[in-house]
Amino acid sequence: MPNPRRYTMDNQAVLRRIFRELLHVSEKDFGDNLSPSSVPAWDSISHLALYHALEQEFGVTFSIGEILSMDSVSAIKCFLRNKGVEFPEAPE
Repeated sequence: MPNPRRYTMDNQAVLRRIFRELLHVSEKDFGDNLSPSSVPAWDSISHLALYHALEQEFGVTFSIGEILSMDSVSAIKCFLRNKGVEFPEAPE
């Protein structure tokens, strides 16, 4: 299994870049609550591109169940954290 990226701030920036490039999400609109229902470009085809980009960028592999459950940025971060990828904690 590949080594996941562990750099906290870099990982957040990489995730924002993936969403910007694949789903055209602006910097100001990016957040943990983004989901297919709030991002018009997040359809079934872009979902495949999204999980592939996540696997490539973060050096992880997702199960079919994880891929099907990626229904928000928050869920994606949770799956990535479970694979050893670090993200800054959300401010309370």
